[in-house]
Amino acid sequence: MKNKQILIAILIFLGLIAIYFTTRQGSERSSVIVGYQPVSEGFSTINVKKIELYKGSDSKHAVTLNRVTNGWEVESSFKVPGNNDKIQGILNTIAGIEGKQRATGKDFFEDFHLTDDKALHLVFTGEESLPHLLVGKRGDDGRSTFIRLADKDAILIVDKDIHNEIGIWGDGNPKSEDWIEKQFLKLDEKQIQEIAYHLNGKDFLFKRQEKKTEKSKDNHEDNHEDNKNTENKDKEYEWKLVSWDKIFNVKESKIQDIASAASSLWIEDAVDPAVYNNDLFKHTNTRITISTGDNETYVIHLACKDDNAYIKKEGSSAVYKIALHEKKRIFPDAGRFLKIDLPKIKELEGYEVSDYRIDADWAGKHKTVKESNDGDKTVKVVYALEGDTTWVCFNNDNTVFAFHKGLYEKLKSKE
Repeated sequence: MKNKQILIAILIFLGLIAIYFTTRQGSERSSVIVGYQPVSEGFSTINVKKIELYKGSDSKHAVTLNRVTNGWEVESSFKVPGNNDKIQGILNTIAGIEGKQRATGKDFFEDFHLTDDKALHLVFTGEESLPHLLVGKRGDDGRSTFIRLADKDAILIVDKDIHNEIGIWGDGNPKSEDWIEKQFLKLDEKQIQEIAYHLNGKDFLFKRQEKKTEKSKDNHEDNHEDNKNTENKDKEYEWKLVSWDKIFNVKESKIQDIASAASSLWIEDAVDPAVYNNDLFKHTNTRITISTGDNETYVIHLACKDDNAYIKKEGSSAVYKIALHEKKRIFPDAGRFLKIDLPKIKELEGYEVSDYRIDADWAGKHKTVKESNDGDKTVKVVYALEGDTTWVCFNNDNTVFAFHKGLYEKLKSKE
């Protein structure tokens, strides 16, 4: 019995030795846990000149970010300005990051989604050697991430959700549009002093002026030094139309809307300036000029194509697509912007004036005529389709209004 126990002990001992040496010799498939260690020793955010982000082996479609004098540009999106805060967030996340070794060896890469064809790649480039980091799947707690360096076999777990930290959600490829600066003009609305709206050959000038209230009048009459601070604090401002073509007046509330839109104009994406500058903006005739109290001037041009709206800033080659609701805010059509009284005929229901022009001879040149009723009045409607626009005049007036092309068919129908 005693010999049998000794024999069992020896066999166990030999088994442990075998396991030990097998583990050492098979380090390509070892799984160990050690203390926290820097992911990339000596990583300095200042030294980073370029960042590339791509998923799997799709490096040809990488999001490429370049450091420039004023911050960052998105090279992979026509070199438009990047969102400096978001891009700096990548560097801040990676700088000083520490991980705990979870496993080592290529055989484990697949388990943690750290193979070249599955991982999210973060490639940093500068004047010195910088890391190429692979980001794998999240930990079971949803708040940690498995990562490795491209030239290392060690798999580390870090106590951060790297994807969310750097602004990538979901498992798809990073998108260049997520890294561009989406706020077109970084202005406080109170900085804007003048707005000149050029609408297809017509000019409207608005100025931000001190609102004349009884209180402000009293303060102006009282010039004591003690009241200077109070006077500035009590000032109220309003937008006023100071110059226009005198044909239609402006809805004053819309002036405030334009100022608000200018300070918060949000873009969707950048588009190829080589295509849109040549093909589109040569023919546009709508723009807004914004002047600030710091004597800065910004000129924004608008162009539309295929029911999409595009803008560019004068002096810059970048062209952006904006949502139609953004276009309506900063570049309102005439029907939203001006006080226009149209005949109340049933054909116009659901249609809004987009533009107008003065042309005394226009009605006589067109033979498409319809009569409709505005209450007990008969309205003579002359209309024509020019491109994508229905032009209409009422009772042979010299003002011709532009509407959506769909109005042409409605007027043409016999109902």
